[in-house]
Amino acid sequence: MDKEEDTREYQVLVNTEEQYSLWLAGQAIPNGWRQVGPKGQKQVCLDYVKEVWTDMRPLSVRKAMEKYQAEQAARKAAEAAGGAPAGEEGEPSAESAASAERPESAEAVESATSAESTPPQKPTASGDAGATA
Repeated sequence: MDKEEDTREYQVLVNTEEQYSLWLAGQAIPNGWRQVGPKGQKQVCLDYVKEVWTDMRPLSVRKAMEKYQAEQAARKAAEAAGGAPAGEEGEPSAESAASAERPESAEAVESATSAESTPPQKPTASGDAGATA
């Protein structure tokens, strides 16, 4: 189907990880997704997604990276003040014990969340799957 011939109406969806997708209007919205932004021609929806989705990382990855950076900054500040970083005086800190139970890298968090955040693809009348941005 030519881009210029596509007169179908689309809607923009977002999930809890703040990832966006285009979905054909009128189709049931998959669990975990909600409609945001405009409904209309594909290009209108794509323009909206391009404007609002400026960070492609899932929300959980962004939060994990922010927490890690804050922990690193606190550790450097403690070292600069002459104190030993938490967990180096014989006993692990509560933070280091908790961090041992979660993925150590942003890539691990991203790979764990990416599989569950993609909406199911439903074939359209023309046979192609629902469009995603």
